[in-house]
Amino acid sequence: RGLPLLSGPPPEYSANEPACRKCNKEFNVIFTRSRRCNHCGYSYCHSCTDFQALMPRRGSESGYDAVPVCGYCIEYLQITACGKGQLKLHPMAKLKRYAKAYNIDVSGVLEKDEFIDRLISARTASGCLPPANEAYYRKHSVPNRANARPR
Repeated sequence: RGLPLLSGPPPEYSANEPACRKCNKEFNVIFTRSRRCNHCGYSYCHSCTDFQALMPRRGSESGYDAVPVCGYCIEYLQITACGKGQLKLHPMAKLKRYAKAYNIDVSGVLEKDEFIDRLISARTASGCLPPANEAYYRKHSVPNRANARPR
């Protein structure tokens, strides 16, 4: 399986986060530098952004570059990259969490095949989800730090 595809750069966040959003490791200049996830845009330590996805090149260059994404985002990006056959292998509970995280309308769907068809039809021609679904994910579905005090 290849790397998942990103729709474009994440929004710029001006907040200067003091610690990793996932493991809560404190950032400092010498030992632990922050690194932004290229899907959600939040700051994480190097260990928590040890996953990659493909970002379309900007400007006149064509192609993609491998960029870091966080441990939270990679799970859902891999689902977005799956075809119908691969999606059938996922448990229904996982697919429901994915639909909820991106606010994909699956109301009234009873069968797994129909549910998968609804997830696939939510994608754009590039295979990514529309900007509105990604914005919803960034605002409502990326977990906050477990506790407010950095370790």
